[in-house]
Amino acid sequence: MTADRPGLHRLLEPYWDSGKPARGEVRERVWTDFGGRGAVLITDMSGFSRVTRDMGIVHYLAMIRRMQRIMVPPVHSYAGRPLSRRPLPGEPGAGWDGLSRCHAADDSVV
Repeated sequence: MTADRPGLHRLLEPYWDSGKPARGEVRERVWTDFGGRGAVLITDMSGFSRVTRDMGIVHYLAMIRRMQRIMVPPVHSYAGRPLSRRPLPGEPGAGWDGLSRCHAADDSVV
């Protein structure tokens, strides 16, 4: 099996339906096929409501872009990659568009 997202999903499907011994097999297989060592850096920008109310949305969007310009180059310089970021307005997946695509893919999403 190749280490791809559909392969990971196939491995994880039986996890909750299995007893504890089978879960151990699933964990072992996931680590064998996908495991690795690395570090995770999580950043968060707080104060959206307050800053937007006081300074406006353009100010907050500029803060997001500034944070991206500051954070992405050092991450890349260590062979890292951003795993997730929220799209800015106008980018594909921004706002309700992204949520509606998730909902269309799985109508159990609330």
